[in-house]
Amino acid sequence: MRPQHAINTHLAVEKDIGNSKLMSIPVRRKLPRVRLFCFPYAGGGISTFIPWNQLLPAHIEIAMVTLPGRGSRLIEPAFTSMSEIVKNLFDAFQETPPTIPYMFYGHSMGARVAYELMVHMENHGFPLPLHFFASGSIAPMRERKKRPIHQLSNEKFIRALGNMNSSSKEVLANEELANLLLPSLRADFEIVETYRCNTITKLRCGVSVFAGKRDEEATIEQISPWHDIFSHNTGVHWFEGNHFFIDSHKVSVSKQIMDVLNSLSI
Repeated sequence: MRPQHAINTHLAVEKDIGNSKLMSIPVRRKLPRVRLFCFPYAGGGISTFIPWNQLLPAHIEIAMVTLPGRGSRLIEPAFTSMSEIVKNLFDAFQETPPTIPYMFYGHSMGARVAYELMVHMENHGFPLPLHFFASGSIAPMRERKKRPIHQLSNEKFIRALGNMNSSSKEVLANEELANLLLPSLRADFEIVETYRCNTITKLRCGVSVFAGKRDEEATIEQISPWHDIFSHNTGVHWFEGNHFFIDSHKVSVSKQIMDVLNSLSI
């Protein structure tokens, strides 16, 4: 049975949602039935999700979370704490609530941000998403096993990023570009590495867990507890690739999203 959610005032027609720069809809659908809000990984942006506008059917409208310090907001100071992100996102949702049923998809850091936002919504009586896709992320109650890197020197920080993602190494090899990107990258990793989920809140919506088969951190032991904090789940869905399977296997990810939504009659 499909959960019931409140429908509120109309969204503005411009690409930014309401007056907030935090969320935008690059491609407006004529008659969307559901809106999928996408939360990027640390250092990521909307480029990961742009192809989904072609890969997902027309009744799904893609909304993208755009944090300061990246993309078109590159020159703005980045957030440095989870609470700061959550407060600003919640304010944006309160200002312009969705007019149609909606879902969240968060990858890595984005999954933890989305969870904390849902907890904040629950605590303030705001309607929760129909469904949540927790992608490439350890569960909130699990601690990261990797050593912190956000306080390393620029040289060591760049080297550590390159070890995680080879495309980062290529981009940051450009000194001028690196100087622009490093502040927001450090801010993201500070959030990831200092985040602690002190109180677990069980949420009244469903979850699907997506994971890469070669992701060394998001192991079954680290990701399966996601199921314990939602009212129902569709299991763990595995993909070829490492932590960044969301970029390397876009077609498979989008197909799995549709399979999940079809199984839930969304």
